[in-house]
Amino acid sequence: MSEESDWLSTHPELKTYRDDGAKLSACFNLSLSDATHRLRQVRKLGPQEGLCSRFTTLEQLVVEGWIRDDRGIRFRGADCLNDHPEIVEALNNIGIESKEAEHFTKFCWMYHHRRTSVIDTSELLGCFSGTYNAEFGLIVSINSIAPYKMPDGSPRVFLPGETLPALHFWSNVVFLAYQEQCVKEQRDPTNLKHIIRTSISKLTSAHKVMSGLLVGKDTPAFIPFNDRRTFAAGTNEANALLGTPTGAGVLWMLLRRPRLTGKIVKSVSIFGRLGFGLETAKERMDLAEHGGLHLYFEIADCSP
Repeated sequence: MSEESDWLSTHPELKTYRDDGAKLSACFNLSLSDATHRLRQVRKLGPQEGLCSRFTTLEQLVVEGWIRDDRGIRFRGADCLNDHPEIVEALNNIGIESKEAEHFTKFCWMYHHRRTSVIDTSELLGCFSGTYNAEFGLIVSINSIAPYKMPDGSPRVFLPGETLPALHFWSNVVFLAYQEQCVKEQRDPTNLKHIIRTSISKLTSAHKVMSGLLVGKDTPAFIPFNDRRTFAAGTNEANALLGTPTGAGVLWMLLRRPRLTGKIVKSVSIFGRLGFGLETAKERMDLAEHGGLHLYFEIADCSP
């Protein structure tokens, strides 16, 4: 039995993610009309929904109720990477000098629902934050709180009067922010080459797939970026990772943006910390939601 089939037989519940990733990845080999038809068939798009996103400008984020607030984001250059030394190593490995703070732009877009009652209150429903480097075609996503999901990944149940913004997916919010920075720096958004999604929550399906892929491989407690576990596009492992909402967000970003036509995910890599020295109840509570594993997506041009 091969290692790949051994993994699938050990974790049959992950086959759904593999199949979803394969279906979405197959669309990169189709024309726009055929991909749209295929995604409507598998109910990834609505019956009348087009594949290209109707959200094209940063102003639409504001119209939809998203607010930019970068004050609490420390992730900028060398000073903000102190809490993420493994990300520093990754950036240095792919040729990006993380020390040069001026090359990095932080972003934090938040969505609040404001409910009026006896006391006017506001609840944070969504937050996408991180940093990007337009020169090197880099997006690093730190926090990803989707307004349509609960922390455990289950669908959010909205109270009367609550509404979900039409623009609510990570792929839309983060790309529009990145595109705006590219415009400011006179860089080409099509130069996108690297996407890192950090500290994948232990409550997500992506973490479940990552854990399944690493079991039985004599994996150390910490995987440095130089020893990252890389899975080429088209393999069962890559498809399983890309079939989770965390991985699919990257595929949707490439599929729905005409400016990114011709871009594909070349490979997906796992690196970071599997285990921690959990000594306190607070650590256990914090790590129940935030893990120490990261995903690196290498973006490349389609072969001619």
